[in-house]
Amino acid sequence: MRYRKRRHPVNKPAFIPTLLKLAAVAAIFYLSYGLTNHYTASRANVPEIAYAWEHHIPFLPWTIIPYWSLNLFYGLGFFFCASTREQHRYIAQLLAAQAIAISGFLLFPLQISWAKDIGDGLFAALFRSLAAFDQAYNEMPSLHIILTLIVGRFYWPKLPPWLRPLWFAWCLLIGASVLTTYQHHFIDIPTALLAGALILWALPWQGTSPLRAYEHMTPRRRRFALLYLALAILIALPARWGGAWLWLLWPATSCLFLAAGHARLGAAIWQKQADGCPTLAARLLLTPLHLAYRLNQYAWLRGHARGTAALTPRLHLGSILAADQYHAVVDTCAECSPRHRPTHYHSEPMLDMTAPDPAALNRAATAIEAFLNAQPDPVLICCALGYGRSVAAALVWLVRYGGENDVDSALRHIRRVRPLARLPEETRIAVVQALEDANE
Repeated sequence: MRYRKRRHPVNKPAFIPTLLKLAAVAAIFYLSYGLTNHYTASRANVPEIAYAWEHHIPFLPWTIIPYWSLNLFYGLGFFFCASTREQHRYIAQLLAAQAIAISGFLLFPLQISWAKDIGDGLFAALFRSLAAFDQAYNEMPSLHIILTLIVGRFYWPKLPPWLRPLWFAWCLLIGASVLTTYQHHFIDIPTALLAGALILWALPWQGTSPLRAYEHMTPRRRRFALLYLALAILIALPARWGGAWLWLLWPATSCLFLAAGHARLGAAIWQKQADGCPTLAARLLLTPLHLAYRLNQYAWLRGHARGTAALTPRLHLGSILAADQYHAVVDTCAECSPRHRPTHYHSEPMLDMTAPDPAALNRAATAIEAFLNAQPDPVLICCALGYGRSVAAALVWLVRYGGENDVDSALRHIRRVRPLARLPEETRIAVVQALEDANE
């Protein structure tokens, strides 16, 4: 007789407590939103920011349906949570969205004064019900766009793959509807996407918040933190002129994140997952830096991006750009991802231009050895350029498993085949510490 393995029941939230949580969050939503709208309406000379091209956006009454549909998905999400932890994370994201949006409405009050020809019928009824609590003053950042990003990301993994393109298209329609219903001006959208990405980054669905990460401050890290902080301020200054210059706030924000990474948070800012891909939030927040790092790769490697150096017949060293040539890769790069995930892949993200964590170096060396023993193909150890972080990990492997006596002999070995390999003093100390930890 065969027995089926019993599965432990999932701690799915009960209906009544879920209903009460939804009622509480809805009360906070309508109370804070309504009071802020009423307060801003009483202020004098509330400005309006609209680009000239926005006057060509048509008013489409039927788009009030996708606009309103967000409220339905917002509420149903409480009941689709698979666990209490997931439900509480969802609630935390929604409340964070409310707090950020309300702060924006109070600190930077804006309005939209465009007339709406709502006509009669169903669409008109939906517009009138919206106007009952939503005046034209809660504008930047668009809370509707922030919630679309949060709610859209919430449902994505719950849907079958064939339905996800349709869901993505519907979310785009919800986003576009804030313009075609004359609820928002364009400037409210990118500011909302930035706010929404920040929420998803700080309160991720998987793992712990990067705000809880901590890496030891060193003089080198302090210098880079101050450098990127100064760069963020310098990039943001032209935004005072308004117009297209406002887009500079995006790379300025990315530089602030990198400054925080060097000051305290480390590689956690990039949110690189086990499959080598960053989270949606990290992609949105740090896209300017991703592009900058890619340009730096091509500038340094200049046509040799796919070239690697053989440290041993089966252990190769190089850039992550060469990863698609290998079936086994140990990736130490935090800011870049392989084009295609190899069959055997281990991600050990390390922040660039800083000393790696000794524990991370040992994990990378262990992964290299495991891949060498598990399959016959060469293993690539890589970082952005193949000159820094991957060198440190290779040094640890060469001393622990590769037959080298010490760090100096291992470094000479590497530089014979990779002359530009770097080992700053802080990184050398981390390598030595990793070897000492491995011997304990």
